[in-house]
Amino acid sequence: MPSDSLPDGLIAAETAISLVSDDPAAAARAARAVLESDAPAEARVVALRALGLARAETDDLTEAARTLRSAVALARRHVLPDREAQARLSLAGVLVRRGDPAAALRQLDAAALVAGRVDAARVGAQRGLVLSRTGHYDAAMAAYRVALPVLRRASDHRFVALVLLNRGALRAWRGETAAGVRDLQRCLALATEHGHPLLAADAAHNLGYAAARAGDVPGALAAFDRAEQMPGITAGQRAITCLDRAQTLLEARLAVDAAAEARRAIAVLEPLGHRLDVGIAWLLLAEAALLAGEADAARVAAQRAVVGLRGQHGGLWPAMAAHTQTAARVAAGEHGPAVLRALRANVTRLDRAGWPEPAVQARILCAGLLREAGRTDAAAEVLRPAAAARHRGPAGLRAAAWHAEALRRADCGDRVGALAAARSGLQVVEQHLDALGAADLRAHAAGHGVALAELGLHLTLAADRPAAALRWADRLRARSLWRPPVRPPADPVLSGLLTRLRAATEVGDDVERVRLERAVQARARHTPGAGPAHVEPALAGLPDLLGDRALVCYLRRDERLLAITLIAGRYRLHDLGRWAPIAAELDWLRFATHRLWQDDDSPTGRAGLRHSTEVLDTALLRPITDLTDRPLVLIPTADLHATPWAMLPRVRGRPVEVAPSVQLWRAAIDAPHTRGGGTLLAAGPGLRHGRAEINALHRLHPDAEVLQGRGATAAAVLAGLSGARLAHLACHGRFRADHPQFSHLALADGPLTVYDLAALPRPPRVLVLSACDAARCASAPGEELLGLAAALTTLGTRTLIAPVIAVPDEATAPLMADLHRRLLAGDRPAVALAGASADVEVPGFVCLGAG
Repeated sequence: MPSDSLPDGLIAAETAISLVSDDPAAAARAARAVLESDAPAEARVVALRALGLARAETDDLTEAARTLRSAVALARRHVLPDREAQARLSLAGVLVRRGDPAAALRQLDAAALVAGRVDAARVGAQRGLVLSRTGHYDAAMAAYRVALPVLRRASDHRFVALVLLNRGALRAWRGETAAGVRDLQRCLALATEHGHPLLAADAAHNLGYAAARAGDVPGALAAFDRAEQMPGITAGQRAITCLDRAQTLLEARLAVDAAAEARRAIAVLEPLGHRLDVGIAWLLLAEAALLAGEADAARVAAQRAVVGLRGQHGGLWPAMAAHTQTAARVAAGEHGPAVLRALRANVTRLDRAGWPEPAVQARILCAGLLREAGRTDAAAEVLRPAAAARHRGPAGLRAAAWHAEALRRADCGDRVGALAAARSGLQVVEQHLDALGAADLRAHAAGHGVALAELGLHLTLAADRPAAALRWADRLRARSLWRPPVRPPADPVLSGLLTRLRAATEVGDDVERVRLERAVQARARHTPGAGPAHVEPALAGLPDLLGDRALVCYLRRDERLLAITLIAGRYRLHDLGRWAPIAAELDWLRFATHRLWQDDDSPTGRAGLRHSTEVLDTALLRPITDLTDRPLVLIPTADLHATPWAMLPRVRGRPVEVAPSVQLWRAAIDAPHTRGGGTLLAAGPGLRHGRAEINALHRLHPDAEVLQGRGATAAAVLAGLSGARLAHLACHGRFRADHPQFSHLALADGPLTVYDLAALPRPPRVLVLSACDAARCASAPGEELLGLAAALTTLGTRTLIAPVIAVPDEATAPLMADLHRRLLAGDRPAVALAGASADVEVPGFVCLGAG
């Protein structure tokens, strides 16, 4: 019927329908105006549908469903079959979003009985969405194929875009990335062209989802951030973006950040009645808690997920919730027959739901319990099907599948085959790390390889092969720092954020500082990786490279601390005892040292400190009887990285080089000796003796560039550091355990953070940081390190001399002067530091890298 022949009330109601996508509030106002008038029944049905859709667009799903049920009832009462079909179709869409696919299918079945040709195509398209949500992917694709030509011929641009959106997301889920991206890009273009901003925002968000499924974590995070800035995006859409961002962060093993995103989603979606999405959010919280080692929290969250996802037709989400709940029970120490039965059931459900990632993990857990019971043959059989996932899918899936295959071969007694499978899995992890630019993403994502490297280490230690064990221990640690440095392209947005962050920090605006830190972190994570950089730990030639030095590599196994040594060409394994008392003594040493420098320079305080260093010396070095007086190369675990080694009696006065891994130490030693480069001396503000320290060093280095006072800005210091042969910074340092990438050096215009250092075109060759805690790093699973020292290592600084504890600036100045005199005399950095530390008792400094 031509619009000019429609009754006025029906015209107004149809106008309200047309406003829903562009302006839901205006649509709701127009619909209410019709309902408050004496409009005919058909107009009232359309108005109720418009009001329900407007409420759905603003994420009030409970009221949307109630309003649309009223529309269905009114259409049936007045025998309006087309309007009934349209109302049922809209109601089905809301019910899917609420997490009730069974009810949605009932509405679609009823709509199909009364729908005309075009509405029948819309019903088919909506049925495709429900089928995809319940795991019937082939049927969903068939439904989309049938509906799309009809909708195109009818010029129903909105529904065509909706079908492309849903099909694109399904294709991305199934690993058909290119086809999925094409659908989503067409949806975005169509929605933008025809004025459907919310649909365009959904398309932009799903492009991020497609990138995440393809393993492009930086691309996914960038797309999610762009989607949140789309015009007209609703709070509910932002919350759904939080969910997919949480899932992407979990793929990068960033448990804390993923949990924060899931909580944000719950806070928005729970009041709006999004039962399915709230259940998914609780599931993600459970996964994040498991990843963080919080078994009790994981059990609570998993139970909330199971309840929230109940009734989803036995599809993938309920299967995943059941698996996560059982995994939490295993993590909490339940290893009995009931848990084993639950794991077997989970494997079957996950296989049926077509979700291979948790299916592989469930198989690994199931095999572990069978192995504990001595049933290694059964364990091997449970693991066998996991091998099919080794060559396709996200990196986490492929790495887990290789881990399962390595375990299976080990269960079958094939140690060589197990080691080969573990190496293949680590190559998958390496390729994944190559795609990541941000240091925190790389460090945490390296955790995908921990179980593989630990298996290799276990097998070689059990075979009493310390040389091979050293190679596997090196595979276990600081893998993210092996990557070539990723220097982000010139990004005015990131530069502006860092400038504003310095200003906010200087004026003490903590609220703005926290907001800007989040923005900097998010922006930096958009940086892609630098490309392939596969480096295998190489021990060939290591004895010759060491010369008269002794290599000591510490590692933790089963709550004990071990050491592998290479001395005079001989590899040996040493059991140093339980780790817990060593860790407690290290904590006490840090506390006692801080008190000594601050306010307790008393005989009692010094006696306590001396006792602590003797206890640690006895634990860490005394059992290694063939050290004699050799210079040391120490490869500590992440927990030992902040040890002030020069305080230990057997180390005092001895040259010591410290590195996160053997490979990184070799890289520093083998770095080419570049010619040229000047000397930079800089002093930050507020350091009582900083200016005097720099002035004394200037007398030793008269040609050096000197930055002090207002001239020691972040930009000036970065310019001076770039390509410097030698640089010395005297300033306050702060280590941020909560956000190690915001650990910083205090300069004239504010903090110089790790994010600032990432932009250095060329790192300084030798850098001395006379700044408290400047060499401290935070650790991530897999002996990964984050902080100033870690950043400088991966950038390529050959030698870093800095303290791992707070040091007194008054006593530090003479130590630094003595150090530089020795460097000028030709001493190697480790020798110079050892000699200077012996003369001036400020023992918190370490020499990282090539000494």
